[in-house]
Amino acid sequence: MSPVNPLLILPALATALLTTSAFIKISHRKLTEVQYKTIDGLRGYLAFFVFLHHSSLWYFYLHTGTWSEPPSHLFIHFGQTSVALFFMITGFLFLRKLMQGKQKPINWLRFYMGRILRLCPVYLLVMIICFIVVLSLTQWTIAGPFSAYAKGILQWGTFGITGRPPVNHTFFMDKITAGATWTLIYEWLFYSSLPFIGIIFFKSGGNFFIVLISAAILFLIFYNNLIKPIHFYSFAIGAAAAFLVKKEKLFSRPGNTPFSIVALLCIALTIHFFETPYEIVPLTLIGISFIIIAAGNSISGLLTLKVSRTIGQISYPLYLMHPVVLFIVFRFIFGFGNAAGMNLYVYWIMISLIAAFTICICFLIHFFIELPAMKQITRVTSFIKKWNLRTPGNPGNQRRHMEI
Repeated sequence: MSPVNPLLILPALATALLTTSAFIKISHRKLTEVQYKTIDGLRGYLAFFVFLHHSSLWYFYLHTGTWSEPPSHLFIHFGQTSVALFFMITGFLFLRKLMQGKQKPINWLRFYMGRILRLCPVYLLVMIICFIVVLSLTQWTIAGPFSAYAKGILQWGTFGITGRPPVNHTFFMDKITAGATWTLIYEWLFYSSLPFIGIIFFKSGGNFFIVLISAAILFLIFYNNLIKPIHFYSFAIGAAAAFLVKKEKLFSRPGNTPFSIVALLCIALTIHFFETPYEIVPLTLIGISFIIIAAGNSISGLLTLKVSRTIGQISYPLYLMHPVVLFIVFRFIFGFGNAAGMNLYVYWIMISLIAAFTICICFLIHFFIELPAMKQITRVTSFIKKWNLRTPGNPGNQRRHMEI
């Protein structure tokens, strides 16, 4: 069987769904209520498809020594199309927030604290594990001056906004993270653009401090990173979906089968005819699928299944954590040489076991790190506002400065 045969992924996908189902029964945890349930379910599959993409990438790296995309349109799209859809989701959800700001002003302080507490705790945990792995690979010694080591940690610790250099004079970080963290730079680029989008397109007021901080983050991102404009198109499609979904007549029955077929057909055409989605035509096809899903189409009920939505709610830790688990397994448990000598079927059975183990870890991260941090959003926001008002020289009426 070819190393890129689609049948190889079925055991891993089945294992992931069974593990999630078992966790649902054991934990008796209720799903977090969200407004867009189909997007909730979509997220989980996207994160898992990225896992499959990196699993295939690792197979060829172990056998060829070259870290490059797998020789398969399907396995390439598992990674790249999933990322494009993640960007569309971001564009959709946060443009909806700006649109809703006409009825209820946006509290920008709360918005950014929400993003920080949503993204930072899990990311920092993953980075700590990565730094420990790097140290173990360099025999627990710091190569060169400590200041250079500390600078590298700081740069990675800020989501790579200020760059993603080698840590401790090694290039292992690219393998440990599988390069997955690059997408977070674009996420923060979009978040930092929102105040300006609100001012320009929604005629919303702005707070000088928020605008200044946003501008500074944008400058750091563009100064320290090579930004590819094609990814802006994905965010733009998500933003367009925010307007189109508002027009209910466009999808009067979004849950019916014909729309599901159109959505799946657009994805199939993209995978078959295009090696990469990062072009206008394939992104447009993917965008059509996304708009249908954002409008409420569940792909014949698949995306609103409890198991689908449950994986969706651990999608962020799953996205960040799986490359680290893959690296640790291949490097420390099996060793690169032994892993390369595995039979193809044995390799994908091992990937299935790694999938189950990773999902279990991500559930623990979600319940003990991610959710507790998100529950502190209101408390932290209130504390900062009170502290700011008590600062000498700040007039009492400055409490309105975070509102549009």
